[in-house]
Amino acid sequence: MVLKEQLSAILSKLFCAILFLMSDSELRQAILEEFYHLLGIENHPWLQRAVMALMRKPLDRFIDIALQFDALAQTEGFGSAARRVLPRFVRGLYVGGLENIPVEGPLLIASNHPGAVDSLLIPACVPRKDLCILASGLTFFRKLPSLQRFLIFTPRQGSGRALAARQAIRHLQSGGALLIFPSGGVDPDPSFHSEARLYLEKWSESISLFLRRVPQTMVQTVICSHVLLERYFRHPLTRFGKTLRQKFVIAEYVQMAEQLVRRQRERIMPYLLFGEAMRGSELLEAEPSAPLRVVIQAAQQLLEQHMNIQKERFTNLLEAGEANWLPASWQERV
Repeated sequence: MVLKEQLSAILSKLFCAILFLMSDSELRQAILEEFYHLLGIENHPWLQRAVMALMRKPLDRFIDIALQFDALAQTEGFGSAARRVLPRFVRGLYVGGLENIPVEGPLLIASNHPGAVDSLLIPACVPRKDLCILASGLTFFRKLPSLQRFLIFTPRQGSGRALAARQAIRHLQSGGALLIFPSGGVDPDPSFHSEARLYLEKWSESISLFLRRVPQTMVQTVICSHVLLERYFRHPLTRFGKTLRQKFVIAEYVQMAEQLVRRQRERIMPYLLFGEAMRGSELLEAEPSAPLRVVIQAAQQLLEQHMNIQKERFTNLLEAGEANWLPASWQERV
């Protein structure tokens, strides 16, 4: 019996090791393929080998963090996992408007999207266990099994977008909170690029769709900045980007690689501002044909407020470097 138990334990450990190696390999390939696509070198093996050699060390560290995050999300939830992982990338998080976040009922959070880290920053601040994120169909997200219950994947095009919209509507109808990045991709960082305001104009009509289908939804706009350091936008690799959006994504890859290699020196200090929540039914009454226009105007006003507000008006939630740094009154909700 003892031998049988020992054999069972060995087989269990072996299975976990194989699963880890499979996850590691799949994640690595998915991330590299995404980066090759951004650089336009899918058909240039020698350039791929050069990039892979440069990215090997930061990629290994990123995969370790991603797998740790996935495990934490399984046991503690997405928000708690985000709060534990964020200190790896940021040395502070300045936040304003936390008191504006509705703690129950259907909630649609619409934010600008200057970088992937804001998909951790916002959930880390929202005191809702029912928060889901409408995420683009990046392959490597799909390789993290524990995240599936927190994400609604939407492809860049095709019939899958309608399915994702239906899932999002059902989530709101059930009283859940939904985070969306309605411009459909990475935006210019407001801290140094003037086109940040123009990208708010690209916000999707899906906002109007969600409000018409679930009019009792509260809508909240969020503005995030200081996610990308400007010098990485000037990096030579960004010249491979054919569009401004691609250049920002490449810059983010390079910055994250530097963060993972150089650690403390390259950590960023993001600013996040939550606007006042608006009732969907009131937006529909005010602009029956174009509730999206009202939401965009609110986001533009919040952007102006965000850029003009004094640093002292924000609260640094990571000042103590602790993992659970939400206000004490919110701890039981998250």
